[in-house]
Amino acid sequence: MKVTYFNINQPVVAVNQGFFSATKAWKHKRIYQDEAFEIIIVNNGPLYLQIDQQQYTIRTNEMLLVPAKSVVRGWKDSPFNTQYYWFHFFPAPQSTHKGKFIHNPEKINQGIIPLPLQFKLPEIKKSYVLANQVLDIANNPIYPHIAIDYLLTELLIELSNDFVKSFTTTSNNKISIIQGWIRSHLSQHLTVDQIATHFEFNANYLERIFKQQTDLTIIQYINQLKLEKAQELLSKTNLPIKQIAALSFFNDDKHFMKQFKKVLRLTPSEFRKSYSSKFQDSDSFDPQKLLSKDTDINYCQRFNLK
Repeated sequence: MKVTYFNINQPVVAVNQGFFSATKAWKHKRIYQDEAFEIIIVNNGPLYLQIDQQQYTIRTNEMLLVPAKSVVRGWKDSPFNTQYYWFHFFPAPQSTHKGKFIHNPEKINQGIIPLPLQFKLPEIKKSYVLANQVLDIANNPIYPHIAIDYLLTELLIELSNDFVKSFTTTSNNKISIIQGWIRSHLSQHLTVDQIATHFEFNANYLERIFKQQTDLTIIQYINQLKLEKAQELLSKTNLPIKQIAALSFFNDDKHFMKQFKKVLRLTPSEFRKSYSSKFQDSDSFDPQKLLSKDTDINYCQRFNLK
C-alpha cells in the first residue's frame, strides 16, 4: 500500500478547517488544492469526491487524505445530511515523501508518520473528539495560531496510529480478537472471569498478557471504550447526560459522571460546553483562493520566509 509520510517533529500549519453538513443533495465544487493537503473525516456518508482523475466513495467513519497540487470535485451528488470534518494544512518544508507502507516503529518514534489516501476509522473514534477540539480552538480568538497547529498535528498522529493498528492487526493476534469481542459486547456487564471463560483462558493469565500488550487492565480498557463513546456523543449530540450514560453502557449515571470527571478532569457538561461553538461551513470556503505557502502569514512566520 502506498502512503504519504509526514515528518511531524515540527507541527503542521493549519490553514482553515470546518464541519460541513449538507441540507440537500449536494456535489462538492471544484477546488484546486495548490500547496495545501486536506484531511476529510466523514461523519455521515457517503461522500463522492474525485481527486484529479480518480473517483472515491468515502463512507461513514472513513478518512480521506487529499494530496497537495490536486484538483478536487464531486463526481456525483452526495445525499442529504452528508456530514464531514475538513482540515487544510501545510507540512513543514521538505517534510513529506511518498512510499510503500512498511511498519517501522523506530521510524514512527522518530516522528515520521504514515497516512494512506483512504481508510476506515475504528468503531470508537478518538479522532472525532480531537477534530472537535481543533475546530473549537480555531474559533476561539484567545488562543494563538500555534495552538491550532499542535492540535491538528495531534489529530494526524491519532489518524496515523489508527491506520497502523488496523493495517498490522492480524487474525492470529489473540488480544486483538479479544478487544474486538469486548467492543462488540460492550453493552453487557463484562467481567474478567466472563471474558476469560469465553476464550478459555485462566483469568490471571489473561489479565497479565492483556496488560503486557495494551498497557491497560481489561477493566481499564472497557472503561476507556465507554468513555470514548460518551465523548463522541457529547460532542456530536444534544442528548441529556443521563441518556448519554445509558448509551455509553454505564448502568448508573452518577457512576458515569464520577468516572468521566476522574479520567478527563471535566464533568460531562463542561466537556460538552467546550464544543458549543458554531464551526465554519465549507460552503464559505472560496475555491478560487489558492492555498499557497508563500501567501500564508502563519507559514511564513513559522519558517522565517519572506
